Amino acid sequence: MPQPQDDIFRLGLTMAGAISAGAYTAGVLDFLFSALKAQDPEGSGIRVVLKAMSGTSAGGVCTALSVPALIEGIRPFDAAAPSVPLLHAIWVRELDFLGGPGRTGLVSQTDLDRARKDPAGAHVYSLLNSEAIEEAASRVLADVAWKGGRYDFVAEELDLFITCTNLAGQPYRIAFNAGDEGDGHLMANHAYVAHFRVDGLGAIPVASHWLDIWKDRGVRLTLDPAAGPGAPQAIDFETAGPWHDLREMGVVTGAFPIGLAAKQVVVSAREFGVFDPDEDDCARGGAWPLEIDPGLRPVAFGQGELVCSQSMSFVGVDGGVCNNEPFELARYALRAPAARPGAAPWELEPNPRAPDRADRAVIMIDPFPEGPQPDMRRELSAADRAILPVVAALKSALLDQARFKPGELVAAMDGAGRSRFLIAPVRDGKRGSEAIASGLLGGFGGFFSEAFREHDFQLGRRNCQWFLQKYFTLEAPHQVFSGFGAGSAAGDRPILALDASLTAEIAEPQWPRLDVSDITTLIEALQARVGRIGGELVRQGFSGKIWKMAVGLLWNAAGRGRIEQLLTRTVGAELIARDQVTELAGRSEAERKVLATLFAPGPDLRTIPGLGAATGLPETDVAHVIARLKSDPRHQNFAIWEGDGIVIDGQRHRTFAIWGFRPRSILLFPGIGGYLQGLAGRISSDMD
Repeated sequence: MPQPQDDIFRLGLTMAGAISAGAYTAGVLDFLFSALKAQDPEGSGIRVVLKAMSGTSAGGVCTALSVPALIEGIRPFDAAAPSVPLLHAIWVRELDFLGGPGRTGLVSQTDLDRARKDPAGAHVYSLLNSEAIEEAASRVLADVAWKGGRYDFVAEELDLFITCTNLAGQPYRIAFNAGDEGDGHLMANHAYVAHFRVDGLGAIPVASHWLDIWKDRGVRLTLDPAAGPGAPQAIDFETAGPWHDLREMGVVTGAFPIGLAAKQVVVSAREFGVFDPDEDDCARGGAWPLEIDPGLRPVAFGQGELVCSQSMSFVGVDGGVCNNEPFELARYALRAPAARPGAAPWELEPNPRAPDRADRAVIMIDPFPEGPQPDMRRELSAADRAILPVVAALKSALLDQARFKPGELVAAMDGAGRSRFLIAPVRDGKRGSEAIASGLLGGFGGFFSEAFREHDFQLGRRNCQWFLQKYFTLEAPHQVFSGFGAGSAAGDRPILALDASLTAEIAEPQWPRLDVSDITTLIEALQARVGRIGGELVRQGFSGKIWKMAVGLLWNAAGRGRIEQLLTRTVGAELIARDQVTELAGRSEAERKVLATLFAPGPDLRTIPGLGAATGLPETDVAHVIARLKSDPRHQNFAIWEGDGIVIDGQRHRTFAIWGFRPRSILLFPGIGGYLQGLAGRISSDMD
């Protein structure tokens, strides 16, 4: 096994997609950067050096922003306040649904107003107002300036990998001995990786053999070594150039499809790995995380012969569509050249895993580690094979398959290995989405409130502190780092021993909740934007006054109201289930389950057996819970309406609904109330 040149422990970071839960990832980075800066290599016998970072979606945003955040500097540690202000600013203060003074909200309508006035033609680009993202990026990056003083925990050449999804796809041709007569077999790669290399931020020379093999130098982000407090180097993220490219990739990687606007990405062929032997520094990307001879890689196929300076463009969206955890990029960036006799120049050593031999590792930060949880053991019905369920399942299947990595799965089976680690949310015995305030609505819930994002940021700091003390360890005595753990008893020792100034425990943040009035304001803003978008799509999608009028009437009479109620019920149900409503604080878990089920989209009328099946609670418990909720709803929005009951299989069952979602037709037409109530009850029974 190759030995390192010195006492350096090489570190890579991978940050998974997370939408608003990027606040958690930012919190982890906040504490990790403080710990790295304060490390004492002489005392521990090991120096941890950050060599590579990879990220997608919210993780890609964190990857891109880590560089300007480090340029701005790391404050002295405070258990209650951020150490890296720029990361805290973008994730906690700047972005939410409603916005604030000087801040555009994600559900505001300024983009729609501007599009309507555009003489070139109005377009709806996204469900949310993506101008809020662009403006926030400009605000936090406006005054970034490098004042010199390189970090001794960062590699002299720090490699960043930020992913996005190329909707056009980069085609490759495989000849298959087709000769000149045929084009061979064409394949398209939609998983684009932007590679940036930062020069001057760090002081420790650490190479990447993998990138050298592929002649991938990355897009250079250079910091002036002569810069200092008296003559700082202002970093321009707005004018075309490498720093602007970093900003743009930080935006496009998080462009959640449909939710946020897609972006045009303009690159040169060199970003895809096209290399000119006469220009030694030509390739600025394109390294594949495969152990192959780069010369055998299929050539990017375009119109005529590609040259490295050729400009190319594509529409880019969220990198998580193809690769939500770009772990392999950071892992390959750390790999050493193969040392066995006769090894080819392109062959690499696996990153050592044994606790007493590991000398490099990748830490993955993932706010949602739970992933898909299909149940192939359940009994299927004919409805599962119908068109709509199949289409809905197909989307998830394609995403899951695009993200499936058998190589990483096999390598991760070694539970005792110390070459890969995971930091995921943990709180009160809960993990993943249940432990973070941003976990509702598939990760968009953090945009509801700054309090949600502040909670997740602080939880990330707390979890990272605990992780470094308890889990990020090697075994001493160590076979590579002879000074590691010297003078102490055999056993696990922290790789990154915390300086005394960092040991003050970060308190567990208080679980945040929203008042009903605030929730109502948010839902009304969401409804207003969705209603406006529906109208704009009707206006743009149909030509002719008659068609526009007919479809517009249909939208306003039926579609808009149904979608608005769907929003209300979905948001309300998730907030109730997750104990994030102030007025319901103190309710038992059983009470929240029943109330959330009544509130959720679906049948308006529910029976005791149906509620029991939906919540997993015994029917007797459901009956007691219903009685308590009826006697003490805590708020009029959660009052329960009880119907006369319906007969199912010869037995009468009482029916229940949230008062605001009760079957109003019964009140308007009492003469046919029994028939309508029975019909609704039968539908409820079928769906329950």
